[in-house]
Amino acid sequence: MRKGTKGGQLNLVSPGQVKKIHGAALKILENKGVKVEEPEARNLLDENGCEVDPESHVVKFPEKLVKRSLENAPSSFKMGARDEENEFELSYDRSYFTAGTGTTSVLDQDKNTRRKATGDDLVRAVKLGDQLQNIDVVWSIFTLTDDPMLGFRQLYAVLTNSTKHGAIVNWYGGELTDKLIDMIAVVAGGRKKLSKKKLVTMYAEPVSPLTFRKENLEVLMRWTDVGLPLLWYPAQKAGATAPMTIAGSLAQAFAESLGGNVIAQLNNPGTPVILGASPLVMDMRSALNTYFSPEMLIIQSATGQWGDLIEMPIYGTGGCTNSYDLDYQAGVESAVSLYGAVMGGQNLIHDLSFAGAGDVGSLELLTLTDEIAGMAKRTVRNLSTDEEAIAMEVIEEVEHGGDYLRENHTFKHFRSELMAPELIRRIGDEKWEGDYSVKKAKAKTRDLLDKSDVKALSQEERDQLDEIIKEARAQI
Repeated sequence: MRKGTKGGQLNLVSPGQVKKIHGAALKILENKGVKVEEPEARNLLDENGCEVDPESHVVKFPEKLVKRSLENAPSSFKMGARDEENEFELSYDRSYFTAGTGTTSVLDQDKNTRRKATGDDLVRAVKLGDQLQNIDVVWSIFTLTDDPMLGFRQLYAVLTNSTKHGAIVNWYGGELTDKLIDMIAVVAGGRKKLSKKKLVTMYAEPVSPLTFRKENLEVLMRWTDVGLPLLWYPAQKAGATAPMTIAGSLAQAFAESLGGNVIAQLNNPGTPVILGASPLVMDMRSALNTYFSPEMLIIQSATGQWGDLIEMPIYGTGGCTNSYDLDYQAGVESAVSLYGAVMGGQNLIHDLSFAGAGDVGSLELLTLTDEIAGMAKRTVRNLSTDEEAIAMEVIEEVEHGGDYLRENHTFKHFRSELMAPELIRRIGDEKWEGDYSVKKAKAKTRDLLDKSDVKALSQEERDQLDEIIKEARAQI
């Protein structure tokens, strides 16, 4: 069982402010409503007391229904894996780390260039995520823009190249989503075991402002039907698809998140759902998405505390950068954003490995941010103040002006007390070497990929997966 990290130490927003923003979200749902494009979801909402406009398809959610849906949603749930040692309990008070998916190109350190992603890159990304100590959930990182079978290739890579919990993004509507579920069922041992095993999480999102697209809701309905974990996460952008102010942007995003949870819980009460709000903002000078800004930490803190308020796990973003190179900017932005996510109290922290404002993925950056995640874990670990830790006995034994180097207490505790980074040097200038961390990350990445030896699926399971993919290809 994988152990999470207790974060939430950074409170840049007060609990009272978070509660006020949450209250505004409830009013948005009740008074403004959400455009719901999928008929089955509209009927479900209509049957449960929502006001549905038959022409505009705008649905207004009563506050009592939203609150009841929060009560029905589990505060914690198992994130299953092929290897039980890689399972973990996702809750609103622990943090876990993962990459993501959606980058269209690769920052290739071997060729010192940026190139288009290939199918082999999907496999390598999953294998590396499986090997890295602090990565709890594997994604394929990269997107093949010209491959209509992308969703199936990503899921196949996740199922066959890792024994950790997997995650994918929805690329299709309902029928093809059923095929993806069929693939997971093969590995889980049948559809009846899907809700127990919970091997894969699906990411789907509303369209800001306040629109639930038909295809995304089809995914939501099919996925929650079988009790698999669902990520429902708006990617709102202040000043573009949400109000310019952070509080207004969060109020709308919270409303969009909560509306998705209502539909999920009405469809299958108790189904596991992860909510959140994007901490990424748009640069108003260039209209480009930014993968780090000072405002990111404020949003991370607000959403982490929102999870505590509603007692649901929160999806977060960290370990990413706007830089197109593994340079000073990449180091600063990746580290600060990752620390902000943990200390802000977010629970499933993704986009480790994302560079170029989400355009580029880097396996070496995933390796580097895996170590930053380890540093963050050490930072927020509870400080022991028991008798052994206070060390009064050894303090009394050491003479004034003496040292503790030869004391048993030192040898007993130095490994557990002090983290020794692998990719960062602490040496004198006579041995200093430029770009050491990047070179070391490159070598470690290559070594981990060479050592990757994931337990293979049976031939029967692989044949069944191939047959499902063949059937899906005929439907596209």
